[in-house]
Amino acid sequence: MKILRLCVPLLFLSLLAGCLSAPTAKPQNWLELFESDITLATPPAPYSLERTQSDLTTLKALTREMEALNTQMTRMWGQRPFTPDQIEQENEKIEMMLFRFINARDALHDLLTYYQHSSGETPDIHTRGAVIGMSAGLNLSYYESRIAALFLGQKQLLSIMNAAHPQFEIPEGLHTKILSEITDANHGKALVLSWHLFSAELKDPDGPLSHLLKTDPVYAEVIQDLFTLYTDTFIQIDYLQYAVRYGVSDLSNGVSNGRLHKISEEMKHAVGEDSYKTRGFLFKNVARIKTTSFHLAQFSDEQVSEIKSKLQPGDVILTYTAGYMSDVFLPGSFKHGITYIGSVEERKAAGLSEQALAQAAVSDHQREELLARLNLEKTPEGDPVNVIEAVAEGVMMHSLDHLLATHINRLVVLRPNITPLEKQQQLITLFQYVGADYDFKFDFLNDSYQCCTELVYRSLNEKGSIEFTLSSLKGRWVLDADGIAEYAVLKNPEAFELILFTDTAPKSEGYKAILYEGDEAATQLKALLTTKK
Repeated sequence: MKILRLCVPLLFLSLLAGCLSAPTAKPQNWLELFESDITLATPPAPYSLERTQSDLTTLKALTREMEALNTQMTRMWGQRPFTPDQIEQENEKIEMMLFRFINARDALHDLLTYYQHSSGETPDIHTRGAVIGMSAGLNLSYYESRIAALFLGQKQLLSIMNAAHPQFEIPEGLHTKILSEITDANHGKALVLSWHLFSAELKDPDGPLSHLLKTDPVYAEVIQDLFTLYTDTFIQIDYLQYAVRYGVSDLSNGVSNGRLHKISEEMKHAVGEDSYKTRGFLFKNVARIKTTSFHLAQFSDEQVSEIKSKLQPGDVILTYTAGYMSDVFLPGSFKHGITYIGSVEERKAAGLSEQALAQAAVSDHQREELLARLNLEKTPEGDPVNVIEAVAEGVMMHSLDHLLATHINRLVVLRPNITPLEKQQQLITLFQYVGADYDFKFDFLNDSYQCCTELVYRSLNEKGSIEFTLSSLKGRWVLDADGIAEYAVLKNPEAFELILFTDTAPKSEGYKAILYEGDEAATQLKALLTTKK
């Protein structure tokens, strides 16, 4: 999957997004696959070694999540037929797993897209970024084809996967769309071509890829894994194409198993016995979804300055972003929770001193990490670091400036009414969670992983008069972004101060952001929360 998506983005990016047109020119070198011919208004700055290290960690977390999902789905649904009554009982589990799948897929696509359109500061760093992009891309195709094959012979399950699930913004026909894209002939051609170029580059003992393979054990492991991913993805796609062409939907069918065995032998011969390490998916058990009709709020420079001037470290920012699955937890007027931490000077003025962080650290290593986070000023892209949020890539220190320009339809800023000492504890908790993996299971009873509102919950609950109440959703006890807003504005307004609220103007007004403060903000926000579905 990694290789497929990695190469395909550069060669067949529009194809994987649903457009089946192929490029007229083919690159002759593997690294050319990661040299975008798209002209951007503001080209991204060259990425650093630090960026690749962070993204490699993210890649590993996302592949673990995808594999865990695959294992769970296979155990539950991959080996037995379902009656209508059983399907009804399993419906909520399927919805949650599809949501997790799309969320992880979206994050992989983000990695792929970034390295498509960016270059490294040096040739060595660029090669590392290309490997990450290739791995993210092939993982996309690998797990998409896996999911497509797993559901293929289950008519009752297919009806659920192809149904729309508005509460999770899952569109109708998900399985049909994935199956159509993954079995398109151009998809397979892109896979073969990209692997050919990659293999040719790897055979050059003096090439940058061979150098990376020899000198960096971490990347050597990623590169070696690409062989398995390519082989397994090729087998899965070939099976799906065969099943679609001949109507085979049962992997126990002798004809299809015979076909798969033949494919397996052919692939062993093609890539070599040593590199053929299939995980046995077919023999054991069998891109970001984004609407094109949404429009972000258009914040003026004056509005951005006004918003930032009102913020203080510890403020909770709830946002809504239309059209994306990433950073989206639950349905509602708000879908994501962020905490503002301010600049380095603002953090320290709020009580987040080096001494306080050192005392809170449980080890020398954590102390060093906390102090480094305290003094972090810029993101790898050069934006000011001023928020902490949990996204699919994990708990990250990000930039509100970047979010306002690229991710926001509406937002509300809530200031917890807590003591200075409680604020210090809130901020310490947030800084301690930076680097934690994302909680794709949304399990608020387990603090090993964190989703967006879970991070807000853990850093603020039982401070001041704040006593959040978890509610049951799909068998899990959670606190969604709307729940935080309703608690702060409707249930316990003494616990929070409403600082400001922004929303998006209608199309006729150019989708400009509208900023409300004071009583007007309260009136607009209450109307939104009380009239929602």
